[in-house]
Amino acid sequence: MSVFLLMLVMFPVSSCGGSGGSPYGVIDLENPPVLPENLAVYLPVAAGTRAQVAPYAVPPDLSGVVGLDKRSLPSHVLAGLREKGFAVATGEEYEFAFQVYGEHPGPKFITVDAVFQAFLGMCAGIRWELEKGPLRQELESLLSSLGDVLTGMYQEARGTVRQAAFKSLAFVGVAAALLGRKPTLPPEVDAQVEEEAALVERASEAGMSPLFGRWEDYRAYAPPGFYLLHPRLAQFHRAVNWLGRWEVFPVNGEGGLSPERRREAARMTALLVGALYVGRSDGKPLLWSWDHVYQVTRFVSFRTVSLNAVAVGRVLGEVVGRKFPISRLEDDSLMDRLADGLEEEAGKRADEKGERWGRWGSGFRFLETWTDPGTSIFGELAPGKVPGREKPRGLDLPAALGSERAMQLLGGFYGDASLPAYGEKVRELRKEMGSVDSAWARSSLFWSWLKNALSLLKPPGDGYPAFMRSDAWKDRDLYLFLASWVDDVARDRVWKKIDTPISGPVEELGGGSVIWKGYVEPRPEVYALLAADADLLRRGLGERGLLGEDAAIKLDSFYQLAMGLKSMAEKELQNQPLSQEEYGVIENFGRLFLSLVSVPAEDGDGCLVPLPYAIVEAYRDREEGTVLQLSLGRPVLYYVIAPVEGKPTLTVGAGYSLYELMGTEDAAPSMEKWLRMVESGTVPEVPAWTASFLR
Repeated sequence: MSVFLLMLVMFPVSSCGGSGGSPYGVIDLENPPVLPENLAVYLPVAAGTRAQVAPYAVPPDLSGVVGLDKRSLPSHVLAGLREKGFAVATGEEYEFAFQVYGEHPGPKFITVDAVFQAFLGMCAGIRWELEKGPLRQELESLLSSLGDVLTGMYQEARGTVRQAAFKSLAFVGVAAALLGRKPTLPPEVDAQVEEEAALVERASEAGMSPLFGRWEDYRAYAPPGFYLLHPRLAQFHRAVNWLGRWEVFPVNGEGGLSPERRREAARMTALLVGALYVGRSDGKPLLWSWDHVYQVTRFVSFRTVSLNAVAVGRVLGEVVGRKFPISRLEDDSLMDRLADGLEEEAGKRADEKGERWGRWGSGFRFLETWTDPGTSIFGELAPGKVPGREKPRGLDLPAALGSERAMQLLGGFYGDASLPAYGEKVRELRKEMGSVDSAWARSSLFWSWLKNALSLLKPPGDGYPAFMRSDAWKDRDLYLFLASWVDDVARDRVWKKIDTPISGPVEELGGGSVIWKGYVEPRPEVYALLAADADLLRRGLGERGLLGEDAAIKLDSFYQLAMGLKSMAEKELQNQPLSQEEYGVIENFGRLFLSLVSVPAEDGDGCLVPLPYAIVEAYRDREEGTVLQLSLGRPVLYYVIAPVEGKPTLTVGAGYSLYELMGTEDAAPSMEKWLRMVESGTVPEVPAWTASFLR
């Protein structure tokens, strides 16, 4: 829809008055459209091969290691290569992992770290494209048509229903105003919209919402780093947060509502959802347009157990009827039954998925909003829940998700695992996390990451390369697991403009260009899972008409990359040589990595890429005034002696760096401060348990 047409239809005051013949006086739930449960059907990619890498030896003096004689390595790296066949070292000269792959000469080692970074960075770039363009346009169109219907309902309604329609219309009007639109509203509604929207846009304080009469922390609407890249992104962030943060019908945590307020919330919910069924856009119910925005925003958020419009529609039809005049919502006893039905439905959803996933409440939200279950896991293992414990630690997350190696390290380094209450809590959390069903697990980017990353907690067994079978590599996998969690949940990310693309070295031998024979970290199941995720996102956006050209190219490229890495990893585990084309993919991985994570700069000169630096709050003890933060810094360098075609070969790659900070609330670094710390080299010491592999 053009901007001109949008301006024409944005919230026009309905010309239909009175009760005769108004299309807005009746809510019709008959023959609702069948909407998908998730963004798209998840189609798994098969992976699995019996690992049978032929034994190979690394001499104590490293003689015979291909490529080692061409490098001058620090003594601590050489020591790691002798002891374990690999070493991980800080790489202060690099800002990005793709630089390592593009600028380091010699055979490359593609880490799972780097592939995760490429996937998550690509998803951030696709969000950039969606939220500035097609998804924003879809939301604008939805709010415009929805405002039209609600305006008609407001004019048609009387008494308590009119009051609820007023608030529903204002709720939608605030979202439109936050997108920079100026809806045409009745003057009394317009005044309410302006007051509420101004509080959201200032994002400077907590206070009572003029519209809802409930306490709200408006600081939560401040756009984080990604959304400061463009004014349209900031507007989109505020609008979607507004539509997702509020429980229009509150359940759990809002039990103090008076009977009158509870009925009003039920009426608002009935009107908002009813309008989605009644309204039309391009001849289709507005529920289709809502689904486009809902499913996409939910996929890049953490999926909660909140009631959505589809669930509310079912309850509304059962309690009030499949078709009814809006005047029927004036019946207080009927609204009590509707509220009871909504609470019962919310309880069922919470019971199915576990109370932890409903910690934000399980009432009706118009859209999903971002949250993360990892922080609640840290809270369950904090000193207040585990007597005798000093503080939570980063290893709590993999321990709660099934890692026995994490439990060993927690016991050996900190003594935590020996605390009876700690073990009991971990067992409870493992049972709860293990109950998550497969459909739920593919409904959001967080759950997809979790399913993918959990495979890293399964130690490689016999038949894998020697460097992967040590306790040191198990520790490295925990390090990767935690770092990728930070990368997945971090929202306050800084993007940097780079003027020139990376240009890898071209080395000449005998007059011809050399393609070095590198190695892929042999985790075919991880690459298969990532390929399936890229395919799901590609199909989900495509089926909704939201897949732009750049996003399509990136998703196709990543899918082909992940499938290629899977095939290469399977060949490596079967002692099969790679083709020259496959070695070329490894050699040029840095360039592809950059193309996946970059977006064009607004001025047309160069491109923007997300800095790998990030910091997230894992746990906050408000009584003690302490905060646990996990953070990412400059990429680390991997030096791995890999069996390339049976020959021990020195390969080089890059991956995440991870830091753990525990301190007072006042001293906890912001993203801006953390950025300065990384750039100045004043980062804290790495966790003690990383000493087995990190030098």
